[in-house]
Amino acid sequence: MKRKAIGRRGNGYVRDWAASEAGPKWKGEQGTELINECGLTLPKILKDIFINLARKINFEEYKVRMINIPGFIHVGAILIKTNLDCPKGYVCRYMKEVFNFTDDENCQ
Repeated sequence: MKRKAIGRRGNGYVRDWAASEAGPKWKGEQGTELINECGLTLPKILKDIFINLARKINFEEYKVRMINIPGFIHVGAILIKTNLDCPKGYVCRYMKEVFNFTDDENCQ
């Protein structure tokens, strides 16, 4: 009997090494959709992708340290670029960088 596939489903994937989430409107930094996508949904998806890639390389520590999983969150005119990596080999690091395309600096 085949096991049922479980996991999370995001808005976009790039060949099992990146993920993306999208929302229609920017409701501020404390908007519930942004908090869910940026703090709950996307990190779990990126961690699943990380574990699948680490499994393919048999969890060899020096290779696991080189894995870097990018993620993107699109909300209105805001783009949040995220990265999940494992620089020491045993703890994952999740970083975010916000780009606001309503500012004049980013549109040039």
